[in-house]
Amino acid sequence: MSETKRAVMASPGIDHDAGLRLAPKPLSLRDQAILTANAKPAPVTDIAFPSDALKIMPKMLDIPEEFKNGNGQWNRLFGDWFYSGIDGSGLIPADGISKADAFRHLKVIAGSFAPKHEHKEAAFAYLASLWFKPESTWEKLK
Repeated sequence: MSETKRAVMASPGIDHDAGLRLAPKPLSLRDQAILTANAKPAPVTDIAFPSDALKIMPKMLDIPEEFKNGNGQWNRLFGDWFYSGIDGSGLIPADGISKADAFRHLKVIAGSFAPKHEHKEAAFAYLASLWFKPESTWEKLK
């Protein structure tokens, strides 16, 4: 199957014409390293002055484009969290992720003055997409 056809299919890994499941495309070593590095929240203890947020954020170049445009589910979470505050009781952590650790890590990113706002939002959204299930919900506080 051509790469073009694979890219436009609605469900990755399924050839809708043949109805057969294809082997998933293997991740590059770079993508594996990025995913592994961001697989779980970092232990964060300095919430009051999150001066080292850049150390626990993926580099802007390593964040997928979909999180840089500001229109996705996780970008909306960032905006609601940053500008209004949220009730995150409806956020469902992914398997093996501590909700408290994820919140703490994301709070440091959202509250840091070190990164540019665009980098902060993209990193927050990307990490939230890894650490919370897509069916998660939240409520704005203000």
